Amino acid sequence: MKFIVGILFLGFLISCDQNKQEKSQTSHSLKEVKPMFENEIIFENEIKDIETNENLVEVTSLEYLRDNGETYVVKGLVDTKKENQEMTLKKLIFKKIVGNGNETNCTFYYKGTRKFVSINEETYLKNEELIKVITKSYYDDSNKVFFSKKRTSKAESTDTCRYKKCDLIDHNENLALKIINQEGDFQTKFQGFTELDGRLFFILGTEHYTSTILFSEYNQTLSILKKNEKKYLGKKLIVDFSVESDAYGFTFQVMKNVQIAK
Repeated sequence: MKFIVGILFLGFLISCDQNKQEKSQTSHSLKEVKPMFENEIIFENEIKDIETNENLVEVTSLEYLRDNGETYVVKGLVDTKKENQEMTLKKLIFKKIVGNGNETNCTFYYKGTRKFVSINEETYLKNEELIKVITKSYYDDSNKVFFSKKRTSKAESTDTCRYKKCDLIDHNENLALKIINQEGDFQTKFQGFTELDGRLFFILGTEHYTSTILFSEYNQTLSILKKNEKKYLGKKLIVDFSVESDAYGFTFQVMKNVQIAK
């Protein structure tokens, strides 16, 4: 599978949920917000159109664990009204969890082949309180930032804090695209098997980033890998998976199918 800005090509290793997607629950009345630049309301209405479009399909990358303990995952909303299994990217969400309350969420909204708005949310712990910093940038037709604004507040009172104009900030989506495309450090190379609490897992990834997949039994492909584990270490796998939770609320990436890439 190859995910590029604008058009996405269906393939493997993406978990798709075609049911009604969870949308932002925060409601804003644009008439009550004084625009900070010309045509701001037009940009906000385009975001609203994406967020309220129930025909968009959610796609999810594998969740990767970095060797320093950070967690990365990317989700997106796509329009599938295309022939030849092509999808148009409308929204991309990059999430990084560092721990101790520190978390980054960066959302990109797309129109055609370019992003038109990006929103970066950083949450961190300061003096035993969660602080949230939100930076929002707007892009012109040449994909350059022309306006940015920021607000900083306690996490629970973010919605009541007003934005202030700030220096231009270009939020880069290249890392998010690498994750969802399984490129570079996020390639799905076989790294071996492991077992935890009676559950069986196989591991994908590279030296610094890995992803763990739960499976219930050895199918033909996994049996080949198990019998020749050293031989296939570093070999790229193609995985179809779903994200599921057990009775205790723990979430797992569960294998639906796996193949050895040719």
